[in-house]
Formats: sequence, structure tokens, C-alpha cells
Amino acid sequence: MARTRFNLDLRTLDRLLILVHGNYAVGKTHLQGDFLLEEAQHGSVVFINTKGEDGYLSIANLGLGEIGETIETYQDFLDLHADYRKKGLRAFALDSIVGLDDIVLTKLFGKLRRPENPDEWNRFHMEANNIHTMLRELAPFGLAVASSDVSVDAVARAEAGNPTGFQGRVTPNLPGAQASSIAAKFDLVGHLTAEMVSPKVIKRKVTFAPSRRLLTRQRLPALILEDITIPDGRGGWLAIKSAIEQVLQPAAKEAATQ
Repeated sequence: MARTRFNLDLRTLDRLLILVHGNYAVGKTHLQGDFLLEEAQHGSVVFINTKGEDGYLSIANLGLGEIGETIETYQDFLDLHADYRKKGLRAFALDSIVGLDDIVLTKLFGKLRRPENPDEWNRFHMEANNIHTMLRELAPFGLAVASSDVSVDAVARAEAGNPTGFQGRVTPNLPGAQASSIAAKFDLVGHLTAEMVSPKVIKRKVTFAPSRRLLTRQRLPALILEDITIPDGRGGWLAIKSAIEQVLQPAAKEAATQ
């Protein structure tokens, strides 16, 4: 154990772990490819595919090359984690956090199934929290994705006054309390949507703003309140990174006194 002093006033973007969730076919994997292509200019990157997701064909035209790995078991993840920590990665993309939790469930129960009693749920949450924490050790920058579902978050329901017919909110498609508590493991959690605005134009946007309807999170000195447009092709990660860098800047009044 060691005591380490640090400066609470630093506003640097040198580490960031992000989770983006959304419906199928909204462009989550493509955003990951764009993220890796940009960060590859600064160091080594890896695309982690959990067996069964296998959606990487959508980024086959980006020229990323042989940087992908598929993991199927808990031991696969531990081996990958050990290998890449030694190699000094710049960034990783994980497709998906749902697949990673499925790996945990299979490890615990010998097959893919949901926990069936309080003891099994406790074991699952402990193992899932452990493996999610290990993601932060992989690289300074990470972008995980998840499909979305609607879950009845007990806290959100209580904050809404326990209304009759409460519909829950959109969260990552994870078992039990993980659907909401997963946000604690990430610096940013956003929700990605895609809408056809014409036969040839798709409008994609990611929301990080606080919401009772969507699971989001921001661990930044100021909030990103506007939706971020994700352009077709390249530029999605730079749009997000630019929004983050903007809120990291001191406010005008504060900057004038420095």
C-alpha cells in the first residue's frame, strides 16, 4: 500500500473509461472503430469481441488491421488482461459489456443463466464488479458498448414518486441491479440513437445529459448538456472528445483570475 498525493484542480484528459448503450443497429460498433482509429495515432489499441457479439464486420472498411481478439471464457479475459497490461495499451474497445457479464454468469454457474436466489445474485454482483474494475487497468482510454433495455430502477422509481404504471428507464441490457449500478464503473455513460431523416441520411446522436428516462453519467468538472451529433464515417469520437475537452476548460471568470 502507498499514500499518493494528487492535485484536485487538474483538468487533464489522460484517462477515460466510457460506456455507450443503445438499440441494435444504431452504430455503436462503428463508433468504437472510429475511436480506435483515432487513438491508434497515439499508441497500441485492441478491439475485444466477446464471443457471440461478432459485429465487427461493420468496421471492416476502416483499415484497423489485426488488432481484434475474441474472448469466450473468464480465463480468456484474465489472460488478455495480463498480456495487454504488460504491453502498455493506449486504448481498447469492448463489444460488449453484456457479453462480459455473460462470461461471468457462465463461469459461476457452468452455463449461461441468470442467478436464481439471493446468494447467487450476490456472487454474480461481486464477480461482475471485480471484472468491470479490471477494465480500468487495461488502458488509459476505453470504450465499451452495450445493447439497451428498459429496466425498473428502484431509485429512479422512488425519485419519480412511485407513480402507478411507472415504465422504468433505458439502461444497458444487464442482469438485475447491474443494469443501473454499471454506471459507477465508468467516467461517462451515454445513450446512442439513430434516426432516418431521409432515404439517404441517418441522424445519430449520443446523450450524456442527466436523465430520469435514460441511464447516463458524467464524471467531469462541468456537464455536457447538449446531445452530440455523430457524423457518418469518421469523426464521431472526435466530436465526443471535443465536447469533453470543452467542459474541462476553466470558466471565463475563473480563467481570468488565474
